[in-house]
Amino acid sequence: MIGGPIRFLMGHRNGGTGVTGIASIAATLLLAAAGQATATGWTLQLPEGGAPVLEYRITDSNLYRFTCDARTVTALQTGVTELLDLGTGNRIGDGPGAVMPAGSATMTLYAGQGEPVLTPASAVKNSDGGWDLTIRLPLGDPQLRRITRAKIMSLFTTGHTTAVMLEAGDQAKWRDFLKACAALPSQAR
Repeated sequence: MIGGPIRFLMGHRNGGTGVTGIASIAATLLLAAAGQATATGWTLQLPEGGAPVLEYRITDSNLYRFTCDARTVTALQTGVTELLDLGTGNRIGDGPGAVMPAGSATMTLYAGQGEPVLTPASAVKNSDGGWDLTIRLPLGDPQLRRITRAKIMSLFTTGHTTAVMLEAGDQAKWRDFLKACAALPSQAR
């Protein structure tokens, strides 16, 4: 992979009180991606009788991990840094002793089309630095449906965000992952 995934800091401010122009961020992300090589490195685990796991390692301490049950997909990004508190416009600390202000953890899945809408996320301090953010999406989420055809994907946050280019083989892994999720028995719900 030449160039690797694309990282940028999402920090456009509106009078110091929040992030604005997420659509313009998405456009910037797509334009920046145009000159990058596509990503490889998606791994799909399909354990017999268990839930599938789809993962992309960004760095040693930062990865995207997707797990599921028959109704929902859980998206985790580890080691998220440079987060912005949308309520105050202040940066959220990444180091030891940092505290996540109530309501400040947000993230969304973005598959290259539409307006990314940040949703509440759970946040856990990562021992290697930054935060581990998790969201749950319904299996029929429009961004999940798009990702099997998308050329780019990202888990958007209010901090460092990484866009990953998707090749045909990556899209196929997403299709296999979502198909395996939908096929899970109802007791796995």
